[in-house]
Amino acid sequence: MAQKITPKVETIVGIPATVEYLGMPCKWEIKPHPNVWEVQAGVRVHPERFFESHRFPPAEALARSVQFEAWQVRDEFLSLKTDQEFLDFLNRVGRFMSVKVGGWVVTGQWDADDFTRWQQMFRECLRRSPASWDHVVEGVFNPKSVRLVRRILWVSRRFTLLFRWKNTQQREWRSAQNVAVLEARDVVTAILATIYVDHLHGTKFGFCHRDDCRMPYTIESKHNRKYCCQYCAHLESLRRMRARQRAGGGKKGLAR
Repeated sequence: MAQKITPKVETIVGIPATVEYLGMPCKWEIKPHPNVWEVQAGVRVHPERFFESHRFPPAEALARSVQFEAWQVRDEFLSLKTDQEFLDFLNRVGRFMSVKVGGWVVTGQWDADDFTRWQQMFRECLRRSPASWDHVVEGVFNPKSVRLVRRILWVSRRFTLLFRWKNTQQREWRSAQNVAVLEARDVVTAILATIYVDHLHGTKFGFCHRDDCRMPYTIESKHNRKYCCQYCAHLESLRRMRARQRAGGGKKGLAR
């Protein structure tokens, strides 16, 4: 019988961590999926999907990769609303995820509604402990997508961790001498990595109460904050004022 091993755990305090996202160039387009049928308005049609095609072989694509600030990628993705916004974003930042089936990256899988579900998934990941993420999938995605999304999460959590030391890199890490770097080569991995780092640092998040925003913000005090920025707070204040004015005008009209 094999002896049970208790791993040694060291508490390391003060090590800065970051995420390095290298977006690999590819071409995204929206077109009907030739192998899928849906009924829309009583008519069977091929539904439109987002398709990804690689412009370069893998080695050449890696050489042409572009570095992005991973937290900015996360914030931008969470702010997208329309098909065109998603399309423009993907064409700029590259591959969405890296799961392969039969040796090929899965593509033609997503429509705009699926991307809004990914937005919801990432918000729940910010809100919840990583230990509960697998259970969140069933509440966000439709049953046909649950198995694929779970596999994507499993693959995307297998990070490459590098340690960078002072004077070994040309770029500065916000004055940090040494830093632990999580590498990412697709959008899902990059966003999940930023969320892991935030959880490791103990960051807590709230979400904007403006229904058409819902952007996350860090909770830095016990102040009962409701909005991600002053603009959203002001806009909601104007909306409430106009709603009261409309309600008041309606009552006056009935009194006449």
